[in-house]
This record gives sequence, structure tokens and C-alpha cells, in this order.
Amino acid sequence: MKYLVLSLTLIFVSCGQDPSDSQPTNKELKEQVLAAHDVVMPKMEELRKIEKALRTAADEQMLLSESVKAVKATEAANVLAEANESMMQWMRSFDPNYKGTEEEVRAYLEEQKLFIDQVRFDMNTALDQGKSVLEKD
Repeated sequence: MKYLVLSLTLIFVSCGQDPSDSQPTNKELKEQVLAAHDVVMPKMEELRKIEKALRTAADEQMLLSESVKAVKATEAANVLAEANESMMQWMRSFDPNYKGTEEEVRAYLEEQKLFIDQVRFDMNTALDQGKSVLEKD
């Protein structure tokens, strides 16, 4: 009986908690989105530099009849270009002053956070792949 009362008490207490206690405010969520952008943005120059180096390497390898290496370099360069375009697309579409109800703003910011987190993942993966291909040559 004692355990039943204790269990019921815990259930009522936990149900009475405000869910906003564990969720960030819209302001905090916006700051998280912008912080994720700020982490990835400085990598844009490196991304373009490695893409250019891979395209140059691919051209040189084609001249040397090393088509397998050229294909790998071209594929890695294409992945970098796609990651770059994803970042550019996000920057063009992101509206830091998005207006709507609190719920609409939250939904928008949550969607944008998912998008920029995916961009960050894609860019880091592409950079790692590109560096790896360049190092193997």
C-alpha cells in the first residue's frame, strides 16, 4: 500500500510539472540556431578551398590516366559542393525575424535547428571525406 501511495504521488507530481521547464524558450532556440550557424560558417572557406583542390587533382589525374583517383576526387568535390549549396540554401531561406504565434515561431525555429544541424553534419562529413581523398594522393 505504501508503494502504491508513493507511486501515485510521483505520478501526480510529475504530471503537474510545466513542460516549458525542460524546453528552451523561443529566444533560446533562436540563439541555438544562430550558434549552430556560427560554428559552420567559418568552414565555408575551407570547404571551397578543398573542393577546388579536389577538382584540380581530378584534372591532373585524368591527364595521368588515373581515372579511378580522378573519379574519387570528383565525387568528393561534388559532395563538398552539395554541402556548400545546403548552407547557402539555408542562409537564403532563414528568416531571423519570423513572425507568427508563439507556437508557429517555435515550430519554425525547431525546423530551422534541424536543418542547420543537418547542414553542419553534411559539411563536417564532406570536409573529412575531401581531406581524406586529398591525403591519399
